[in-house]
Amino acid sequence: MALLPRFWVRQLLKLGISIFVLSLLIVFVDFYFNFLPTSFQTRLPLHQSTAVIVDLKVQSCLTVSGCAEPNGWYKIPKNLYLNTKWVRKGFVYVKRVEETELQDDHKVVLDLALAHSTEANGHGIPLYIVKDILGQATSEKEETEASRDAIRAIDDDEAAKHGWTLRDEDSGLWVKQGKYHRSESVTGVDVLFGKDSVDPRPNWSLKPGFLFRDSGKEAFASLTIRRGVENKPSKPVLRVNPSGKFKILQVADLHFSTGEGICRDTFPSDSAGNCLADPRTLDFIKLVLDQETPDFVVMTGDQIFGDTAPDAESALLKAVAPFIEREIPYAMVFGNHDAQGSLSKEDLMSIIATLPFSLSEAGPEDVDGIGNYVLQALSPKNDHPAISFYFLDSHSHVALPKGGSTYDHIKSNQLKFIENTSTKIKELQKDYTHIPLSMAFFHIPIPEYRKTNVNPVVGSHREPVMGPTNDEGTRDVLAKVGVSVVSVGHDHVNDYCMFDKPDREGETGIWLCYGGAVGEGGYAGYGGYVRRLRLFEIDTQSASIKSWKLTREQPELKLDEQTLVSNGHVSNE
Repeated sequence: MALLPRFWVRQLLKLGISIFVLSLLIVFVDFYFNFLPTSFQTRLPLHQSTAVIVDLKVQSCLTVSGCAEPNGWYKIPKNLYLNTKWVRKGFVYVKRVEETELQDDHKVVLDLALAHSTEANGHGIPLYIVKDILGQATSEKEETEASRDAIRAIDDDEAAKHGWTLRDEDSGLWVKQGKYHRSESVTGVDVLFGKDSVDPRPNWSLKPGFLFRDSGKEAFASLTIRRGVENKPSKPVLRVNPSGKFKILQVADLHFSTGEGICRDTFPSDSAGNCLADPRTLDFIKLVLDQETPDFVVMTGDQIFGDTAPDAESALLKAVAPFIEREIPYAMVFGNHDAQGSLSKEDLMSIIATLPFSLSEAGPEDVDGIGNYVLQALSPKNDHPAISFYFLDSHSHVALPKGGSTYDHIKSNQLKFIENTSTKIKELQKDYTHIPLSMAFFHIPIPEYRKTNVNPVVGSHREPVMGPTNDEGTRDVLAKVGVSVVSVGHDHVNDYCMFDKPDREGETGIWLCYGGAVGEGGYAGYGGYVRRLRLFEIDTQSASIKSWKLTREQPELKLDEQTLVSNGHVSNE
């Protein structure tokens, strides 16, 4: 077979490169001007296919009807009235089509707007839509008489020319439809609740305003949309700072609600005027985050107060938003109240594990509970584990044989998981040149927390220790694998660290700490309790762990600062 002359080889190579560059240029320009046919866009080699929303509507129905899904529609399983109405329910329905099945004349949903509780022009067109149509700022500072005339002129017909239609007056839902665009087409819709709802998820945008004029005093249903493909963020890597230090903020017992929440046992009482529990709690947390700049946040359960969280997802997203906004890695375990709302622990973890900067894990399926896992903070210069963090599910209540219930305890297979994982970590630490350190976090205190009458205590012991009376050796197993500090939540007004001395010669002591509750929506009382947060500072150079607390009333003052570990040994000095 004769080979082509070099001249023709060069010409064909140039042609191939030119076609490739031209194709890239066309795709790049189409990203901004969207001129390629839909059928072509959805079949590009690098295109990541997903389902797109082609239509959306809101329907209310009688509760007894079951509110069945219309043929071809998917019902988002969240009652827009949050069960505040006896005889009616309301749902958002979406129609989805796989991108590869879209035809060139197919219209897809590009945006949403809500008419209620938002500003509008004289024709009742939400200013959000007006801005979209005019493509310019409409703030008072930038308005001219001409722009004000343009704002006033937009009516239903003009909105329709730009793809906007009002689905129905009652819900106030506006939908914008148009030609498919791979980065602008709506691929996900969710419902969140509460005046203070937020959505920190990548590619998601919470729309201003609420559905319905009267959706129940607690509902305030909002819509949030995702554009483009689902973005699964990569997991952050915990790493000790070049200085050798690593700071942890423990957030215990947020007790967040769907909506702003009701303050309980506010102290000082003169600060309780117009108190909104969750915003007040978040203000304090944000202040401490900015003041202390922790490297890692640990949430030790009861992030959600199930009784006041008919939509647990809304409460959860509020809870983690400050950490995502500041790009701080965080991990959590569950308490006894988290799964008493609308979602199980399995469902909650499926959300948490996909959120940005989250290191939370469900843990092995053959181990009791949800949230048994181990994390490491790596050395500044290499990937040797410098600090190990053990997380355990401390469960909730368990029924007694003769009736009633008590607190469940950490199971033997959870402890075996800890031991097995510790063995693997120690193998990785063989070449680590400093003393490795370990801590453990869970929600409900183990029985040893009750030994305050025989052990040294730093901090306040105001209420009885509420936890299991029996145990399978959690304290001894944790001490055996090298854990020097345990910290929990659950008992809101206990904030002490207790040095649990070893019972037998050859055993090691261990510090048992409380985080101190921070949530204004949880109980406090007991003579007046100011909400607080606990911090730990680990110094890998000196193999030390220090801890202190900050209160809402004096966040700049370190309370009960103490050294828990010194030179790798549990310290009680």
